[in-house]
Amino acid sequence: MRRVLFELLAAVGVALLISAALRGRTCGSGFTLLEPERPVSLVMILPPRGAIVEVSAKGGTVDVTVLRGSVAVAEYRNVTLAVLRLDVWRREPYTVTVSPVAGEVAEVKVIVELYGVEKDLVLAGALMAALGALASLISGRSRP
Repeated sequence: MRRVLFELLAAVGVALLISAALRGRTCGSGFTLLEPERPVSLVMILPPRGAIVEVSAKGGTVDVTVLRGSVAVAEYRNVTLAVLRLDVWRREPYTVTVSPVAGEVAEVKVIVELYGVEKDLVLAGALMAALGALASLISGRSRP
């Protein structure tokens, strides 16, 4: 019975590794603001992998602030384009705030692109697969 549980643990670990590989494809999402009049914030919980945040403004300039939790990671002032590359090590909230500078801004685009594998899924999957396989081998040898 124990051996079956250990084999199940190893199978779940392998499944996590497969899901991490499938989710590791580059993906992106974003939104467009038309004629923003006041600051707008996008709050997202990023997985532990690489991320590129790109903010572009047409018809005017903006201030951009990126926060990890409550700590500023980057600030851009009076820009039409801001590109930030992040290396996220744990799942936590990030906030992108876009504030129009005096004058009119016709359009603001915010694009977040994720790349690489999710480090926490790979670590959990590898540990579970290794522990399950090792425990299964040990429990199989201890019986006559």
